[in-house]
Amino acid sequence: MCGYTVLLYKKKKKLSLDKIEFLKNSQYHRGPDTKKYLCYNNIYFFHNRLKIIDLKKKSDQPFVSKVTGNVIVFNGEIYNFIELKKKIKIKKFYTRSDTEVLLYLYEQEGENFFKYLNGIFSFVIYDQKKNILVFGRDRFGVKPIYSYLDNEKIILSTEIKPILYLNNNKFKFNLIEIKKYLSEGLLYNKNQTFFKNILLENSSTYKIFSIRNFKFIKKKKYWYLKKQKKLECSTYAEFYKKFVLLFNESLRLNIVSNVEVALLLSSGLDSYFLKCFFEKTFQNKIKTFTFGWKNKKYDEILKIKKLIKVNKRNLFKRFSGYKILKELKKIIYFSEGPVGGFGTASVYLLMNFIKKKNIKVLLSGEGADEIFLGYYNFKILFLYSIINKSSLFDKELKKFNKFENKKLDKKKIIFLANNFFEQKITTPDGYNMSSNNSKKNLKKKINLNKFFLSYIFENKLPKLLMFLDKCSGANGVESRVPFLDHNLVTFIYSNPNYFKFKNGVSKFPIIDWLDKNKFRYYKKKLYVSTDQREFFKKKKIYNKLILKIKNGYLVRNGLINFESFQDEYRNYLKKKKQSNSFFVWKVLNVELFFEAFLNINKFKNNS
Repeated sequence: MCGYTVLLYKKKKKLSLDKIEFLKNSQYHRGPDTKKYLCYNNIYFFHNRLKIIDLKKKSDQPFVSKVTGNVIVFNGEIYNFIELKKKIKIKKFYTRSDTEVLLYLYEQEGENFFKYLNGIFSFVIYDQKKNILVFGRDRFGVKPIYSYLDNEKIILSTEIKPILYLNNNKFKFNLIEIKKYLSEGLLYNKNQTFFKNILLENSSTYKIFSIRNFKFIKKKKYWYLKKQKKLECSTYAEFYKKFVLLFNESLRLNIVSNVEVALLLSSGLDSYFLKCFFEKTFQNKIKTFTFGWKNKKYDEILKIKKLIKVNKRNLFKRFSGYKILKELKKIIYFSEGPVGGFGTASVYLLMNFIKKKNIKVLLSGEGADEIFLGYYNFKILFLYSIINKSSLFDKELKKFNKFENKKLDKKKIIFLANNFFEQKITTPDGYNMSSNNSKKNLKKKINLNKFFLSYIFENKLPKLLMFLDKCSGANGVESRVPFLDHNLVTFIYSNPNYFKFKNGVSKFPIIDWLDKNKFRYYKKKLYVSTDQREFFKKKKIYNKLILKIKNGYLVRNGLINFESFQDEYRNYLKKKKQSNSFFVWKVLNVELFFEAFLNINKFKNNS
């Protein structure tokens, strides 16, 4: 985890010492170990480093090639850098870092070097001979890079705030994107941000900027997730064996580090599987961190303590809705936009605790729900996809109903599948996250693979990965996601879905491994893991939020209708059955976002 900013003016311009000092410190939270800058051929490079691989000073950035004079700033890790080092035809390496390998690999292979990289990354390379900037992101977009271009400068950065600062904090909000979030709940699904003209660059894509012509001259997507016939297995047994081998390799790569690696642990299958697999494979205990709730119904800590033999390497922290409400504006400021919910906010608070325990690298389970059909809507869509295979459908539906305690029939599956396919995104337990409740007569053919890809690259996973990066980055922790090794994901995607959903349950290979290795686990997925819905039903919380929204920016500027919001909130309070509180969360997040960034100079000094 590092932070960087690259600034190039069209015409030579000198930055003031005050601005240089500010930019050196602007992402100190992301990289608290060193802060450096370099002005090279009228290009300013700023870098804050979190030391993880090769802790020596000579691996600090900006890093300059001893061979060509090219410069790189880099955030993330190249997991296979040791293997790649053998590929590079150079007499001497000056460091043991992945940064040097990355730069020399580019110099040897050119733009084709992306295909060799296995890791999580965003970087900018200045190619002195070609007089260009080359920059790109990893395949799934674990690490961010933002860009800004106007008639006099281009800025590339791992965060938005340095870009705002270099524009003297004179910016316009992207109201189209903000309204889209308020109505549809979509976030980070395209390259737009909440700020006009500041773009989030696409995953698995690189761009080239010509310094001479002061314009982009190339944009290329270097990787696509495609089914590969050669990876398709003929039996589940073959699939399971290869899955275990590939996950083993992914985990081996994800723990490459010169500092301790820990785990973000919940009682769910994904992170628990990570813990069990790690400890069995490497015969070593991993330090874990878990957040819980004072509301015992949702307390992960109680569940974990029933599942494992707790020792000093298992660390816990409890939070409440009141704590989250108190810290939410600060979390939104560091996130530079809305956050996902109480769960995401709790991850931010937990990361702060992890930082104080001197942990720099953390494994997390993001991606497993997507690749193994873990969400409720995925399960319904899978059942729909096998509806014409009557014996298989009947068998799986019967087991699904028993496992989920449902009474669904064929007609209901068709109805739900149509609804889910129409909705761009839902909560894990199936509630629509959009405020647009129109019921269209769906005539499109339902395609589970197409729906899967939209979740991976547009509607769901990009948001989760961005939340994870923002929460960990704000606290100087690097998060890694072993389920999203591109070789592993390609293999799983290339195989039939009935290898992933079996005997009425999704994530079957994970469950199978736990069973085979005699690990206890919670069989039912906890779709709702926080007390957010109950919290927003409290009368005093309602009163507090209604007052804030009534006198806030959204209402004053006509972005929402206060009476409609109040009516919807009142109806929510009256419902005895659990229902979705996301409409409240969206409005509150955007209101606090405006509060933080309309008063950015005042707020940043208090954060």
